Parts: sequence; structure tokens; C-alpha cells
Amino acid sequence: MANIDRRKFIRQASCAAVGTTTFLSTMLNLKTLNAASILNSTVNAQEDYKALVCLFMSGGNDSYNMLVPRDNGANGAVSLYNTYKASRSNLALPFNSLLNLNHVLPGSTPFGLNPSLPKVASLYGSGKLAFVSNVGTLVEPVATRSQLENNSKQAPLGLYSHSDQGAQWQTGIPNDRSAVGWAGKIADMLQSVNTNDKISMNISLSGTNVMQTGNNTVEFAIDPENGSIGIYGDNNDWLLNQVTKSSLNSLFADNYQDIFKKAYTRVIKNSREGNEILQTQLSVPTTYTTPFPETYLGNAFKMVANVIAKRSGLGMKRQIFFIDYGGWDHHDEVIAAQTEMFTEVDNALHSFNAAMNQLSVSDLVTTFSVSEFSRTLTSNGNGTDHGWGGNVMVMGGNVDGGKMFGTYPSLSLNSTIDLGGGVLIPSTSTDAYFAELALWYGVPPSELSTLFPNIGNFYNTSSGVKPIGFMKTI
Repeated sequence: MANIDRRKFIRQASCAAVGTTTFLSTMLNLKTLNAASILNSTVNAQEDYKALVCLFMSGGNDSYNMLVPRDNGANGAVSLYNTYKASRSNLALPFNSLLNLNHVLPGSTPFGLNPSLPKVASLYGSGKLAFVSNVGTLVEPVATRSQLENNSKQAPLGLYSHSDQGAQWQTGIPNDRSAVGWAGKIADMLQSVNTNDKISMNISLSGTNVMQTGNNTVEFAIDPENGSIGIYGDNNDWLLNQVTKSSLNSLFADNYQDIFKKAYTRVIKNSREGNEILQTQLSVPTTYTTPFPETYLGNAFKMVANVIAKRSGLGMKRQIFFIDYGGWDHHDEVIAAQTEMFTEVDNALHSFNAAMNQLSVSDLVTTFSVSEFSRTLTSNGNGTDHGWGGNVMVMGGNVDGGKMFGTYPSLSLNSTIDLGGGVLIPSTSTDAYFAELALWYGVPPSELSTLFPNIGNFYNTSSGVKPIGFMKTI
């Protein structure tokens, strides 16, 4: 037990000191080494770079007021919008307020977007953004609520729990409580493709998180406005901070025999060196001129753009970024709250896409949204309660944009996929969603089961086809 606690402490210590990759590379198992070897054989070109950017809309985004059917029942068909309106009652967005989404494929069901997302609608129309419908945590495919009621199918742990569902989106393990995330496992496998071992492949704009925590790696945490902030008291020459600096220098100078002291010292030293490297690179002016909004999300995406712009100087071939934009738990005033928050999302995504275009890396950077669950279709008065399956966005030059993927569900109450109150059973698993991103990123198909133990229930990893299809190439 003592050894487990020590390893945990080392990971935590590196987070507190800004965060960096641990040095325990000898702990990597043969599978991760093999995966790294496979990717290393393909990552040779100077410009062979890829990045994933996760926008975590924590709290439970009411995504059925983000993406809304806009079919008015022409030619005698059932109006999907009227079904939506009947289920949502006072929370239904007016038909004429919805932003029409121009589809690449003619004849598909028309959809509208929340009126606070005009720039997202434009990104969709230009083929830079796609939606994946009714995604959620699943242990195995579930077709009807009766399968859960008679226990013939297994439900995820803590189905309506923020903490459980939020963790499961980050770990890819809905039937167990794990502290290791799927992006952390990717870093365990592939960190060696980056030449800089002082800064982790995983960079968080939102502090410690489960998604980027691996068995042997942790996230490198930076501030959305100030970048790498370093160890407190070690970043300036104030008189009081000179004591801190002197203590750290003394710590690094000692040749410890105790393995725990040696490990702790190495982690702190790497954190310090990583901070210096990143700050030096961020001090160099960027090559893009795109303005970003002066908001939390605008600053976070701007910092991600700045780090990507310095990828060569940082020695990075692969990076995963994490941005947590919380506050989506709208049990009240959901329409007013979403108006404000979607506007911030809209402006930030637009600026980030423009910056990626200016940096000529649009095809190399994929941004994706997650939220622990969607919400009930029914109103609780002026808001909604916790749900299950919901809609997500994927943005980037390699995204097959202007299309809907997955299966948009019936929004009729008391359907076979309604668990009550409009809690919808997901038709697409988070496993398939993340597997497609992982394959594009460079994870070998043979390693998907390492990241997502239940992937075989949703996708044949040896099939050679895409799990869902929203990426142009994988």
C-alpha cells in the first residue's frame, strides 16, 4: 500500500508544481512500448503534427436545445419540430429563431441550431464542423428501456451522477471507477514521439483532470491568461522568493539515496525546467493575428493556439489539450443561461478555427466537445434535470463537416428509448466517439482495447473501417 501511495503522491506533486511527465519510463509495459514504436515509425516528417483539443462542457449541457430538428412536416410527414415542441413545452425554442444548417447531403432531415451559435452554424456550413447525435456512456448497446428494466443489459455506474458520468467520459470505463483517463493512457503509449520530456503531451488549461492522468504520465497544467506559472515563489526575484529559490537549488543539488526523495526531486526539477522552456517559447511573438474574445473560453483557446504555434520549439509532434468550461447544470433558467454560454462557445470556436487556418494546421488539429450527460426533454418549470444521451460537436480541417453522424433520436416522450421524462438512451457510445479520435491521432487499432476496455461491444478493431465516420481520414 505504501508503494501505491508514493506513486500517487509523485503524480500529485507534479500537478502541484505545474505538471509534467513523470520519469518512470521503465514502468511502461510492452503494449505501450509497442504502440509507441508503431507510431514512431510513421512520425518522421517535420510537419507531422497532430493535436486534440477537448472542450468539456461540465455540468450537463442541454444539447437538445443546441441541435433541434427543423422539419415542419412538409408533404404529409410527421413534423419532427412539433414533436420536439410538445416534449419540451415552455423550453422549446421558436421555430423561426433556429439557425438553419445547410447540409452537404441533400435530402437529409433539416436541423436548426440554437440562435446563440451563428458562427458554429457557419463552420458547419463551410464543412469545418460536424455533429454526432445521441452519444453517451454505455457498457454495451442498449436498444430499449425494457432491456434495462429486466436486467438483460448493463447500465453504467451512477447513471445520473455528475461525478460518475463526468469521470466515465474521461476514462472510457462506464462499468468501473477508475482514476486513469484515456488521454493519459495515450500519453503513456506515445509520449516518446515528442523530443521534449519536460512537458507532457497532455496540457490542461483547467488544472488537474482524470482524462489526462495516465499510469505513468500526468497533465502539464497552464493558466489560460499567463501560460506556465511555475512553482510558487520561483518565478521572480522578490526578496522573499529568493529563499524559495535557494531552497529549491539546495534540494536539486543533493544526491539522495532514498528512492522516494530522489523521485520527488526529479519531478519538481522537471516541472521547473518545463516551465522555463514553455515561458521562453511563449515570449516569442506568434505568427497569427486572429483576435480572440476577452472571455475565459476565449483566453483558453488563445493559449492553446499559442502553444500549438510554438510546437516546433517545444519539440512536440503530438499534443492533447483539455479545457473545462463549467456551469451547464441548468435546473433553472436554462434558455437564458445557454444564450450567454453558447455565445461564449460560439465566439471562441470561431476564433480558434481562424487561428488554426492562419497557422496552416487546420487539418492537424481536431477540437471536440464532451459533457457528462444531456438533460431531460421535459421541463421542471424553467430548467431541466439530469439525462443521458446527448449531442456533441467536432471541429477541424480533417472533420467531414456539414454532416450529422450517429442517430438523432425520436424526441417523443414515452418512446422505447425514453427512461422517463425524456431521458434518452444513447445510440452511440463514447467508446466509438473517442476511438475515432484516437485512431486519427495515431493510436494503433490493436491498442484501442487498452484505452477502452468495452470497445469490442461497439466496434470491430480489426475491421479497417471508421467507428463512426466523422473524420475524413484515420
